Amino acid sequence: MCRLLFVAVVFFLPYIHGRVHHERDFTKGENNFVASRQAELEMKLDTINRQRRSLQDSDQSASTVNELHATQFDLKNGTSHNQALIHWSGNNSNVIFVLTRKKESSYMGKITHSTLWRSTDYGETYKQENGKFDETAVLNSYYTSPIDKDKAVFVDNFQSSTRIWVTSDEGVTYLPYTIDFSLHKIEFHPTEPEWLLGYDQFSKKLWVSQNLGRTWVALHSHVTKDRFFWGVKDVENDVKSKLIVHFEYRDISVMPQRRFTVKACYIPSCGDAPFQKQYDALGRIDMESLNVQDKYIFVQKPGALQKLYVSYKRGPFVKSKFSGTAVEQSDFHIVSSDTGTVVVGVSHDDLACHLYFSDERGEKFLLSKPNVRYFPRKVGDDFAVSVDIYEVKGIKGTFIMNVVGPEKQNLTEISWNNGRTWQGLSLPTHDDEDNVCATCNLNLHILMTQTPAGYYAPLMLSKESVPGLIIAHGSVGTTVEDLPHRFKVYMSQDAGVNWYKVLDKRHLFNLADHGAMIVGVQMMFLQPVRKLQFSNDFGRHWSSHYFSKKETINVDGLLTEPGEYTHHFTLFGHKNFHDNWKLYALDFSSLVPNHCTYPVNYANRTMPNVTSCVLGMKQTIEVLKEDANCMVGREYKRYTKLEKCDCTNADYECDYGYVADASDTCIRLHDQEGRIDNVGDYEYISDYDLLHNRKDDCVGGYKNVTSGYRKVPGDNCVNELEKMMVQKVACGNGTVPSEVPTTTLGWSLILLNSSTSASMGSNLHFTVRKSKVLWTVKRLSPPDHTYTPAETSEGLLIFTPEQPGPYLVKASKLPTLMNSRSVQVNFWYPIERVKIFRPPVVQVDTDYRVYSTVTIIDGLLGTSPLVGDLLYYWSSHQSNKDIFDRNAPSNQSNSAMGHPEIGQYTLEVKVKNDISEKVAYEHVEVKKCVHVVKLKVNTSAIINGTSITGSWITEITRMFQSRVQNVFANDVDKHAAMGFDVYNDTKIFVAPTLPIVPQLLFYSADGISPTCDQLQDIATEYNQALNDAFCFNIGTDDKQLQIKVCAETQATSSGMSGGIIALIIMIIIATVICGVLMYRRYGSSHCSPAYFRVASLARNGSARSHIVRTRGQVHDDRNPIVDEDEFIDEELDGMESIGGELSNGGNGENGLGTLEFRTG
Repeated sequence: MCRLLFVAVVFFLPYIHGRVHHERDFTKGENNFVASRQAELEMKLDTINRQRRSLQDSDQSASTVNELHATQFDLKNGTSHNQALIHWSGNNSNVIFVLTRKKESSYMGKITHSTLWRSTDYGETYKQENGKFDETAVLNSYYTSPIDKDKAVFVDNFQSSTRIWVTSDEGVTYLPYTIDFSLHKIEFHPTEPEWLLGYDQFSKKLWVSQNLGRTWVALHSHVTKDRFFWGVKDVENDVKSKLIVHFEYRDISVMPQRRFTVKACYIPSCGDAPFQKQYDALGRIDMESLNVQDKYIFVQKPGALQKLYVSYKRGPFVKSKFSGTAVEQSDFHIVSSDTGTVVVGVSHDDLACHLYFSDERGEKFLLSKPNVRYFPRKVGDDFAVSVDIYEVKGIKGTFIMNVVGPEKQNLTEISWNNGRTWQGLSLPTHDDEDNVCATCNLNLHILMTQTPAGYYAPLMLSKESVPGLIIAHGSVGTTVEDLPHRFKVYMSQDAGVNWYKVLDKRHLFNLADHGAMIVGVQMMFLQPVRKLQFSNDFGRHWSSHYFSKKETINVDGLLTEPGEYTHHFTLFGHKNFHDNWKLYALDFSSLVPNHCTYPVNYANRTMPNVTSCVLGMKQTIEVLKEDANCMVGREYKRYTKLEKCDCTNADYECDYGYVADASDTCIRLHDQEGRIDNVGDYEYISDYDLLHNRKDDCVGGYKNVTSGYRKVPGDNCVNELEKMMVQKVACGNGTVPSEVPTTTLGWSLILLNSSTSASMGSNLHFTVRKSKVLWTVKRLSPPDHTYTPAETSEGLLIFTPEQPGPYLVKASKLPTLMNSRSVQVNFWYPIERVKIFRPPVVQVDTDYRVYSTVTIIDGLLGTSPLVGDLLYYWSSHQSNKDIFDRNAPSNQSNSAMGHPEIGQYTLEVKVKNDISEKVAYEHVEVKKCVHVVKLKVNTSAIINGTSITGSWITEITRMFQSRVQNVFANDVDKHAAMGFDVYNDTKIFVAPTLPIVPQLLFYSADGISPTCDQLQDIATEYNQALNDAFCFNIGTDDKQLQIKVCAETQATSSGMSGGIIALIIMIIIATVICGVLMYRRYGSSHCSPAYFRVASLARNGSARSHIVRTRGQVHDDRNPIVDEDEFIDEELDGMESIGGELSNGGNGENGLGTLEFRTG
């Protein structure tokens, strides 16, 4: 049966960035339409899978006075194409592009044929454009200028190079240019319509063109994918700001070659821009962490705890401080940065995620809401966290978010004041929900498009062009509903203050005519439709209309012209899997014959109307009256008014380092003993406040000191309250509070930090009082010479060593040096990553061993000289239970485990050193029977223990798995009758130990099919298939060694006589028979492991690249989702019977599960 993958991607013209118009391999459940949250850019990215979702005729029928004007157009001759890219050219344009392509399932998804269609009449008709291109052209993708809708670049898969086709007249003509590199992404300049950045993913090289692609100049090599940015106008502090480019790249001049750094340079020669000195001072950063956004530049630094660094308005980088946590920060989700504050979701290794709001500079973050709902989104080859939060468009400071309740339920809350306060949503009106409980609230689906039950949940919708209007799916109850047949559609016209129910079940929505026209199509799996729902009064009444009178179709998407100013929609879909795409041009003007008049049809409304002033201002917006039932028109300009208010207590919150007491007074939050997140920091080190008087704070004998309060970020109130304002106090260099303790000798050595241990790169600060001293420092392990460091100022020493280890800092009183004081301190590298290695399957009631590896900066192994003493806390629990089996703390990196029941268990290890801690998790499947075949392996070179990093073991395990599967390739169905599949019922496990001993695991889940005895026979049989050695080459992580790894079964000597061989065979047979008889009589019901010795060959081999861990991104607030929406709907379980092919179900390589229909 033919299997087709139908994916359509819809692109709207962005306001700032040019965006790639190519298929992103999105995969959907029932609905493959996803609107990418491009906030103020007004850009929509809609992805459609033509098989996986269709729409059902709505039962919300009503008689209509006028008929909807709908024109159908079939994209003929495109049935062999399995993808479509649809793009409305831009504001005030009637041009629509449709690119259909054939993407092969083999050849790494190569595009082998394409057809470009173009409409110049709002989609009423389309013409093929292929005649304007060379007959060999195969268009792969296209990009459009964000500031000039006439300009676009089409990328052509031309022979072994790349050819581009450029239009400067919105597709009337195209000019070809052949370029010398493979073009995978284009980034248009935000103000210069002909300036382009081009990225070659193969060579990792960044190119620039200043003439719309006619000529290109190479900027830099080894650039990180998606980490290059044009400079931001009016922020770069440079007269040549439009020439500036920021990008992250790998520095290959140092070893190991995992050091990433940042560059700011002028195009086209890439000479250093002035900001480069800030990047140089910053040093190396985490891979894939650069994010240039608005006034800010964010990066992550290799380090233990708080690792987010920020530059505000291109000033020096400062480490951002987060209040209320001493737990490792894993990922950052930059939600927003354009409301006078930076909104960040921070995930932690204690499996929690918290939401923070910063001051204006993005340096000090206060906890806004703990335990917020978050979920993984795929980023490259890794996953990053995304907070389930939504910034309401058009209403400043309004956020809607799902939080995790005390019973792990998901609750929806809203804030109108930039996260200062949160509250639950009000119960909706017009809801027929019976028996609403006392604790029930309205809970909504926001950004998490796959529910925990596995169903698709449509995204929340709001528009800058329609301030205050919100459309969302959800339910009334104690948690958000996961089952789609219980979804309801709710709307709010006042930025979420009040809600009302409008429709039942899931719908696909879009807006037009400044929000006066709302169109919805009900989403029902594999039930084609020909009607849609229309409302002209903000969802209070709906009428049904036919967009097709001839046939029903599976609707793939619904889009409007960018800006939602017109009354035109384009609906597209397909009738069946073999049919052409069908596009419908919809004109709703006939349904609304009356034009709106001012002031009769309009009213002024304060939003949000919770209080008269929010964030220090009163926002008045002109809105259409609910009963107007008229058409607004393209030329309408909405009236808005902002009035600033006098400041009140509500405009303030506790400053960083302060907390509200029972009387709501902000008091100083003193440092906790042993906290590790402030080690080496200048601020809040101790109550002595010595280093709180930084030199740059003291000007003219005075400094600014916080009152304990600060304005809510983004607040615009006037006439500030004096008691809340920053105070000026006298200051002076070296001022020491009188309460500093002294000794009977009259002087003392004081460590100003809160801990005697610090991370490499941090500072420890020492001071003495009432004496002049000579400072000496000695490294204790390994023993090192004593040296004399220089004082920073009189009586003050700031110590930062170049090597990790314990140090003795000594102060000897001058001039005699007879009296001295000393402090032992430690400097260690923080733990960057912990990885658990365990057999993927184990036998019930059988002990096995689990291992862990610790990785530090640059992927190095965390050995004792680098990290100090480590403590390991091992535990396990059955995945569906909360009963933990915890082991005592140990200094061993491995631990014995065993499980009494069949099922899935979660393994956990927390690893700590003096300055950091990290937690890792893994799952292990416990089966009835598991047979272990151990392979003995030799290598072409001696492997140093420091080479056994987590990434290296992962790579070598993958290589063993691949080679073993190749050996067994011809025996896939050999034991199918027993219920055994050699591909799915065998696993490879390699422990991070020397010598390397791979384990080939054969398992039976229930011990019945196959039985334990049959499984042992199968393991013995397949062992014979490994008579011949299999070899592969692999390099070490530091690229210093290339190793050839070989494995084979024990070789039989050819020098034996036939008689000896016959005798050995007879002995073996007799032994086996006796063993079987003894086993059947006395053996237990459990299956014992089988052990086989394997010899190896030793030869030199070529190098293989190491695996590089991909870090989570810091994300653009204009696109807060870290990557594509990928999900699987449980309603698709029977898809195979109609030609579906499910791939990567669960947490596969390509996301949370994909459903694809492929040709052939």
